[in-house]
Amino acid sequence: MTVHVRLYRKADTQALAELFFDAVRMGTTEIYSKKQREAWAPNVPDVISWSARLEPATTFIAEQSDDIVGYMTLDHTGYIDLAFVRSDCLRQGVGSTLYQYLEEEAKRQNLPRLHTQASELAKPFFEKHGWTLLKSQTIRRNGTDLMNHLMEKKLSL
Repeated sequence: MTVHVRLYRKADTQALAELFFDAVRMGTTEIYSKKQREAWAPNVPDVISWSARLEPATTFIAEQSDDIVGYMTLDHTGYIDLAFVRSDCLRQGVGSTLYQYLEEEAKRQNLPRLHTQASELAKPFFEKHGWTLLKSQTIRRNGTDLMNHLMEKKLSL
């Protein structure tokens, strides 16, 4: 899969909200129950709230043939809040391509480390890229328990 990476534009917001919904509802079926997926993503996020979540971060967009197939965010502390790949594009290198750009940007910003709360699906991905598990935790979303993992990667600058 040939993937082109670019930076987020405000016009991308609706597509990214829909991709998030697809990634959670369709891309995590092997790991999370239907109830858990519905609690995590009860509906497609509205454009205003999703824009407010995306705009403070550096957001990398992965495209294939002008279709958005994934994205990752990086804030000024090195936190990755959002990292999603469209469900029909999983395990095709989209996430790794995005991550390469994100880590290069973090080093350019002289960030000492990256950190995230990885889902069960994302945990092995981050481990493959040299991340360390700090702790696993149960979080509550819309009255339902979900497992995620506090992870970090120290960057050598």
